[in-house]
Amino acid sequence: MWNATSFTKNRNFLATVLPQDKVKRLLSSHICRRGPAKVSPSPLQRRVNGSDPSRMPNDTDEPKTQEPPLRKIYKDHQMVIRLKTIRVTIWNGGWMSSISVAMATYNGQRFIREQLDSLAAQQHLPSELIIADDASSDKTVAIAEQFAKAAPFTVHIHRHDKRLGYRANFMRAASLCTSDVIAFCDQDDIWSPRKLALCIEPFRDPTMLLAHHNAEVVTEAGERLGSLDYLASAPITPPLSVCPIRQMGTALGFTVVFRRSILEFSDLWEMSLDYNDLTAPMGHDQWVFFIASVFGSIVYIDKALASYRQHDSNLYGWNRPSDFFSDVLLYLLYNPTNNLHALQQVSGRCAEILKQTRHNLTDIWQQRATMGAARYRFLADLYAARKRLYTSAILAERVKAFHRIVSTSGYRPKRSWGLGRQALVRDLCLGLPAGHLL
Repeated sequence: MWNATSFTKNRNFLATVLPQDKVKRLLSSHICRRGPAKVSPSPLQRRVNGSDPSRMPNDTDEPKTQEPPLRKIYKDHQMVIRLKTIRVTIWNGGWMSSISVAMATYNGQRFIREQLDSLAAQQHLPSELIIADDASSDKTVAIAEQFAKAAPFTVHIHRHDKRLGYRANFMRAASLCTSDVIAFCDQDDIWSPRKLALCIEPFRDPTMLLAHHNAEVVTEAGERLGSLDYLASAPITPPLSVCPIRQMGTALGFTVVFRRSILEFSDLWEMSLDYNDLTAPMGHDQWVFFIASVFGSIVYIDKALASYRQHDSNLYGWNRPSDFFSDVLLYLLYNPTNNLHALQQVSGRCAEILKQTRHNLTDIWQQRATMGAARYRFLADLYAARKRLYTSAILAERVKAFHRIVSTSGYRPKRSWGLGRQALVRDLCLGLPAGHLL
């Protein structure tokens, strides 16, 4: 027996339980005859979809799924059907498979249509697309409105009169989403048709709060530059087993899918600090990763499920991984004072945020908030002590700072919320004898 709930655009219908054969008859009736608008794929889209010989890596693991002739029907253990005037959402075992896409736009007319078309080509269609436009002065909104007319899912466009900035704009877009699972979406990338279908699956596990995936890095024309392999993480990361402020960039926004429950902490978002800019709150992706890392598990999908387009208007672009010897030389010679100061400030602020959240939580959630606050406070103290190794001109002060770190087991592995053995070697060889001279 399948459970089905139907909605029209103008009125709500009472929930009803339909037999499976009746649902099939409904799908084959005249309300399903209108199909999605046909879109000619661009060269980059053909590359992502797998029709180009130089397709994305790992995209041949599973057989391709041919687009059905109806508006869009995705069948599996769960099914979401989006029609023009009626939406039927079917779930199995009480697990809802709907997902919202939160897109932030600003003067993105050059590439937004390809991104929108890749959303319409998803094997698992989103239940809605929320577009928050940050006062664009080009044709971005007009392109989005044109797409919305024939989109195989609901599209809501919210245009701001004044600029909010990308951080607040993404947070605003996410806040307007109604599904239990939300996917961040940039305006200039291209998604693989399998992205949402694969990213929704981990959320069958109620402990999973966030999923992120690998991606292919491409030029404006779709030529491959590399991948995000170097940002790969463990397949599953349990709560409080990773410190995200030391791994900024591990989960880039366009790869992130998360539970809407994370947004319950959004009133504290403005308290946070961006490691790269201490005058601003965390980026949207940093924030949801931080909350998810404390209160739930994180899954990493090692498949390239998007093309990360590089162009001259990227807010933050891709940094090609450097070679090992260059990294070692830079690590040994640079003065880490500014970096340590930023880490100290952000860690301390994370501790304050978690301290505030625990008063509104119960049971295991309160325990995780309390434990997280303690760990971030410990890290802040470690960074403060280590910073003195590279700023104080007095040897006795540097010895005192080094002793404090050692006495608290501060050089234990990073996975155990320590500074790590590399830091120990550097501090012992450089910081302690002459750190202030670097």
